[in-house]
Amino acid sequence: MTDGYPEEVAPRSSRGRRVAIWGGGALLALLAAYGGAAWWLGDSVPRDTTVSGVAVGGMSRDEAITAIETGLGDHLRGQLTLTAGAKQATVDPATAGLTADVPGTVDSLLGFTLDPRVLWARVGGGATRGVQVSVADTAYAKAMEGVATTLRTEPTEGAVSFAGGLDKTVMPVDGVEVDVAATRKAIEGAWPAAAIVPAVVRPLEPTVPIAEFERFRTEFSSVVLSGPVTVKAGDKSFQLTPAQFVPAVTVKAQGASLVSSIDSAKLVGIVQAEAAKAGIGAQPKDAIVTYSGGKFTVTPSVDGAILDPKVITDKVTSAITSASRTAEVTTTTQKPTFTTEIARATLPKEVPQNPMAGQEYFQRHADTLPVVCKPLTLAAQPLAITIDIPVQIPPLATD
Repeated sequence: MTDGYPEEVAPRSSRGRRVAIWGGGALLALLAAYGGAAWWLGDSVPRDTTVSGVAVGGMSRDEAITAIETGLGDHLRGQLTLTAGAKQATVDPATAGLTADVPGTVDSLLGFTLDPRVLWARVGGGATRGVQVSVADTAYAKAMEGVATTLRTEPTEGAVSFAGGLDKTVMPVDGVEVDVAATRKAIEGAWPAAAIVPAVVRPLEPTVPIAEFERFRTEFSSVVLSGPVTVKAGDKSFQLTPAQFVPAVTVKAQGASLVSSIDSAKLVGIVQAEAAKAGIGAQPKDAIVTYSGGKFTVTPSVDGAILDPKVITDKVTSAITSASRTAEVTTTTQKPTFTTEIARATLPKEVPQNPMAGQEYFQRHADTLPVVCKPLTLAAQPLAITIDIPVQIPPLATD
């Protein structure tokens, strides 16, 4: 035994103490080296670092501050321009409550730290930073009131037009308004590196949005204008082109929607006029009253035949607004204005012997009979002279 320990144990204990001492010394040396590196890395800006586009890598604090303020001087002291499309507005950064903290930005790149993540980033270098910007809420909000008004664009309302049977619709255009809160973030991220910053905007939709015009064009306009409509009446037919029938089509906005309607009276008039040109139907003929041989005679009226207005409204409207471009219609009787019954009711109950009875009869019923003799107005040239020539019917002679 040696010093109370077995001989084989004493040497091992001595070596352990020496290893512990050496290990502790190495750890202290490593910690000292780590601390020294941390101090050294925090004394200057990491290499290849840029702040708002200004290279400051390897510079001391004062050098970096001077370089940034010099490089961004015009932007820091000049006007800030905000844009929205072709419009722009300028504000004074200080008036808008904007402050660029250059010293604070540089300090964030320097300083002693033992954080291994920060130290590793400093060793790697190549950082890109923006100048730290603070914004005073009240001043910013007040300055942006004028900016928002200047950059605002009102929406343009659209209009549906079928002029000439063609789709000449004018599509609406969205407007824009400034998103003040989002624009603040954009300024904080871009200024003072940039003196011109695009404002963040959001769309302003017209009363009837673009999507509704597109829906209406697909579901209605393209169908209505797709081609002529064939109208059949028995064994006869004729065609109506879009240019002919669109005057009866009306499109109006109701809230955010487009609503179409067809003027039945206009459509009936258009169809019946074209039907007459095609020889479909017949115009009614008025009764004729004559006085001869001391007695009145009535030539009976003749009923006409026209396309039924109700059927036109139903069938032709359906053909105009659907892929089926054919409308089968029917005729209906049209009474004349001066019917046989009306003519007979106007005759005197007893035929007077007065030879002027015919003239008196026509004078009494001048406003009822289809044709009567009335005063004439004539004009003479070069001087314009208006004269009334009374027309008298001579005494009627019996046959």
